[in-house]
Amino acid sequence: MSTYKEMYLTLVRAQREAILILQEAYQEAEEILLSAEMSDHLRALPLEPLQKEEQADGYLNTQK
Repeated sequence: MSTYKEMYLTLVRAQREAILILQEAYQEAEEILLSAEMSDHLRALPLEPLQKEEQADGYLNTQK
């Protein structure tokens, strides 16, 4: 029975390490994106919804 416990613990440790590696890579990618200059076709949108006047440029304007 101890063999199964060792196998389980080995897998759980590897999963935890993989998750930590992926989280670190995701954070690094976010930092790269945020530090890069935004081009004209890519811009950060505000967290709060835009008012109708602000939607006139076509962004987020889904109402017809």
